[in-house]
Amino acid sequence: MSDTNHTPEPWIGVSRHNGTVNIETISGSILGMSMKTDRLTYAEVQANARLWVAAPDLLAACKRLVAVALRASIGAEPVEIANAAIAKAEGREVKP
Repeated sequence: MSDTNHTPEPWIGVSRHNGTVNIETISGSILGMSMKTDRLTYAEVQANARLWVAAPDLLAACKRLVAVALRASIGAEPVEIANAAIAKAEGREVKP
């Protein structure tokens, strides 16, 4: 599996008074923003930010699970699903 090139330090969600949540590194670099709109509630904004913050950990967990599943001969479908998610996260083509 290829290495990712995302910002390596831990990501955090920082709530702002204007209905946004910044996705930042622990050193304060802003990586993105989840913003309240006419179509998104603040609860959805917060949930989206939590998912962004968890993304590096989720990617690492998927990679570890695929490695274990392949060694244990778990079956093709879970491995294919995880590999598709990993490819998407790494910016590679996702095969249908």
